[in-house]
Formats: sequence, C-alpha cells, structure tokens
Amino acid sequence: MNRYAHTNKCLEQFILEYFGGTESEPCGKCSNCTKEGEQEDVTREAQMVLSCVVRMKERFGKSIVAQVLTGSKNKKIEQLHLNKLPTYGLMNKRTAKDVQSFIDFLLAEGFIGLTPTSYPTLKVLEKGAAVLKGDAKVNQYKENIPSQQNNINDPLFEQLRLKRKELAEQQGVPPYLIFSDKTLKEMASVVPKTSETLATISGVGAHKLELYGEAFLELLRFTDKQVSTVISTQQKGKARLDVDEAIQSYNEHKSPSEIAEELGFSEQTIIKHLIEAEKEGRVSDVLKLVTEEKQKSIKEAINEHGTDFLKPIKEKVGETVSYTEIRIVIELGINA
Repeated sequence: MNRYAHTNKCLEQFILEYFGGTESEPCGKCSNCTKEGEQEDVTREAQMVLSCVVRMKERFGKSIVAQVLTGSKNKKIEQLHLNKLPTYGLMNKRTAKDVQSFIDFLLAEGFIGLTPTSYPTLKVLEKGAAVLKGDAKVNQYKENIPSQQNNINDPLFEQLRLKRKELAEQQGVPPYLIFSDKTLKEMASVVPKTSETLATISGVGAHKLELYGEAFLELLRFTDKQVSTVISTQQKGKARLDVDEAIQSYNEHKSPSEIAEELGFSEQTIIKHLIEAEKEGRVSDVLKLVTEEKQKSIKEAINEHGTDFLKPIKEKVGETVSYTEIRIVIELGINA
C-alpha cells in the first residue's frame, strides 16, 4: 500500500504488475495519468540515498537512513558512529520526513527494496545499482502548485493545456508525456506559427514535433489574435498590440525596450513581432540587437547542441546571454 501511494506510475499498471499481470499501456484515467506537472531529474538525490544505504551496509531502515542523510544529532546515530560516514548530512537542507518520503518513492519505483525480516532494512536493487554506477537516471513527477499571480499569457497557456489534455485522452497517456507545463509556457510566450520556430521551444524535439506539432500550431495560429485581445486589456487599456506602430517605431530607431514601454507590452513580445517583420522584409537589422561576440558564442553552441532544445545552448553560453538573444540568432542569424 505504501508503494502504491508513492509511485509515479499509472495506478492501473501498478496494480496489474503487483499481481503478476503482463505489461500494459497507461490507462490515461487514474489520478497519476491525469495530473499535470513536470518530470524532474532527481538522479543526484537518488545517488545520495543509494550510496548511504550501501555505506550503512544495508543494515538499517528508512528512518535511520533519513536521519544520517539529514545530519541528525540523535544519540543513536552518534553511538553507532554513523555520523562519521561520508554520506552524513549530504541532504541537510531537507527534513528527515521529506527524505523518508523520497525513500518511499525510490521503494515504489524499485530502486530500493526491503529485506524480508521482522525489522525490514533497506537494500539496493538492480535498478538502484545502475543509478549508482551512472548508467541510469531517476525522474520524479513534481505536481505544479497553481500560482496566485496572474500571468498575461494565462489565456493562451490554458488553451494549450486543454489541447494537451485532449491529445492525452485520445492516446491514453499522462498529459506530461505530450508536453510539460514548462514547454507550454514557453509556447504561450513565444507563440510560434511555423514548425521551424516551434522546434526551437525547449522540450519540442523532432519526434514530438512530428507527432503533435501541427495540432498545437493550428491552435497557436487560430488563438493568437483572439488571445491578444484578452491579454492586452491587462496592459494600459489597449485593445491589442499595434504591430504596425511597433514596426514604425523600430524603423525610427527606437529600441525594443522603448517601444515596449510606450505600447505597454513586454520587450520579448515586441522582439517576437520584429523577428516576424524582418522575415517579411518590413524591418532590418534585428540581428544587430545581439552583439557580434554573443552571436559567435551562440552559433558555436548551436553547432555543438543543435536547436532542438534551448537549454543546452543557454548552459553553454552562460548567464550573460538571454533566451531572447538565442532565439533571435536561431531565427535570423544561423544562415547570416
């Protein structure tokens, strides 16, 4: 029952496997399949737990293991000299209760097992050993907590979530396997209208672009104008962004930040429209918003990592380069 409560798997799959059933597809209807959020890489934390279990010679239960990892001053820990272990205090920024919950997750997913004794102790299973060796990763589902702040892209983001839910129900898979919330938020911010632009969104690889790209692009093209009206009512009372006015201001040598302030929109939104305007031949030199030094750095990162995901490019170029600058170079500078 404890494993059932902490697993990330489809609950129907979990029950079938528990009773020796054959492998099946996710049901798409249980609480695990329908909740929304992100898959987070927790390999490093898992390795800490697994290493601690091994160093404690698999002789203790999850309570003691959690106390060692969080650096507990418990007398029993000191008496057993467990505070001398290299893993002592490795997770001291988390509570023992939180670490115990994480151990329950590792148990539920089969990285750790329990010995069949009157006092069950933790042991590392084959899946866990692969993680310790660095041959496998551990991802844990993190359900999103709704923000209390209104985001100007909420209307479009909600439309994208509904489309994701529709596709997930059709295929009988959890929504996050279509696209993560993070990917949808970037879509709502950038509002791509072509496959090429959509492919630059973090989390949209070639495979998912082929499977779901057209469905989302159809929605983005259709809702962009509708949503802009809803969005813009929250910004200085304007009905919608006057793209022609933005283009005229840019051609009068005003900076994107100045235009954004004048029109009451974000600088990112202004630049997005300027990129499209340059492709249409209505403005020029948008690429010059990015210094030559940054362009060179971004192009080197693109040559190394490609454009399927923005995050590796961002990590390569560092904090001084923004995602917007990366996108400008991808859209206008790759063949320049």
